[in-house]
Amino acid sequence: MRVITLTMLMGLTVVIAVGSLMYQGIADGLVRSKTASAQQIALSETADVQSAFDATDKTDMTTLYNLSRDSVQRIASPLDDSARLVILMRASDNTRPGIPLVATARARGFTPPADVRGALARDPAHQQTKIISLDATGRHIPAVMVGSRVSIPNAGAYDLYLIFPMDKEADSLSIVRTSFAAGGLALILLLGACAYLATRLVVTPVRSAAHVSERLAAGNLDERMPVRGEDDIARLATSFNAMASSLQRQIGQLEDLSHLQQRFTSDVSHELRTPLTTIRMAADMIHDSRGDFAAHVARSSELLSKELDRFESLLADLLEISRFDAGGAVLSRTPTSMRQLCAEVNDMHAQLADKLGCRLVLDAPNDVTIDVDRRRVERILRNLVVNAIEHGEGRPVDVWVAADDDAAAV
Repeated sequence: MRVITLTMLMGLTVVIAVGSLMYQGIADGLVRSKTASAQQIALSETADVQSAFDATDKTDMTTLYNLSRDSVQRIASPLDDSARLVILMRASDNTRPGIPLVATARARGFTPPADVRGALARDPAHQQTKIISLDATGRHIPAVMVGSRVSIPNAGAYDLYLIFPMDKEADSLSIVRTSFAAGGLALILLLGACAYLATRLVVTPVRSAAHVSERLAAGNLDERMPVRGEDDIARLATSFNAMASSLQRQIGQLEDLSHLQQRFTSDVSHELRTPLTTIRMAADMIHDSRGDFAAHVARSSELLSKELDRFESLLADLLEISRFDAGGAVLSRTPTSMRQLCAEVNDMHAQLADKLGCRLVLDAPNDVTIDVDRRRVERILRNLVVNAIEHGEGRPVDVWVAADDDAAAV
């Protein structure tokens, strides 16, 4: 919709600009043609009127008035059936008494513009032309007014004005304007249709790619885009399918590698349990008999027992990882004293704290017993305490235990 709207707006702008230029050109051409025709007709008619006045042998005012009226009527009723307005009036610079104003019926009450009359007074030898507006049948239409100077015997200088209404030209311009509007509207709609088809050709494959990518993201790795033709969209679909195939292949390789890793972890953890059990039995026997040994041997048996405990814990973690990878990990919740659990974790790392000059402090005035997976919570607490000791720069590490009706916190 955005592309179609922008295309239609741009088309509307172009249509308005080009249509306005063409319309103005046509209007100017009609005005120039009408003006040239009006000037030519006015020149001929003025010469005929002047010849009629020059040829008369009677110069009394009644005869001159009748001759003026006949000339105006003849000019206003031409053979080419064009409606003209004619006015014969005394020139603005003529102070002699003479015949009154003579005009056609439609021209009565119309006064020629003062600038045209002044121009004729300053240059009576040349025509004066102006485009004016006439009020005809309730609408204003343009007209060409041509003013010329004639000389009437015993009456002096008179101005002859011929007004040529451009109603036919106005009607022609109205038809042109209507045609431009209809053609412009059709062109804009055609542009919108072309933009819709063009965008649909581009957007449909893109939407298809989006849907296929969504299905790929959902795990359907066998989804592919349809490839049609050999254009840019087809090349995009081919590249997209190649990418999907490559991803499917790499994901398959990673899954195979993950299965191998899971199998290795499971196998190693299970294979280590047998020798560890044997070592644990021997270590327990030595640890139980440590009272019969020298002090340093007894100390070594204690260290051996503690390290075996740690090794068993690491093996339990390895087994836990294999269970998580296999999706078989389950919670083993038992009632656990949080204060006792934190105290055991502190005791487990007291030697490390002494080595780094760090003092471990347990603040648990009120004990709380909750159902947790003791081994996993203990692993979390060990990680936190070890990090605090190693990165505390020798400052005391305080372990706080608190609880309310809904939760316990360390």
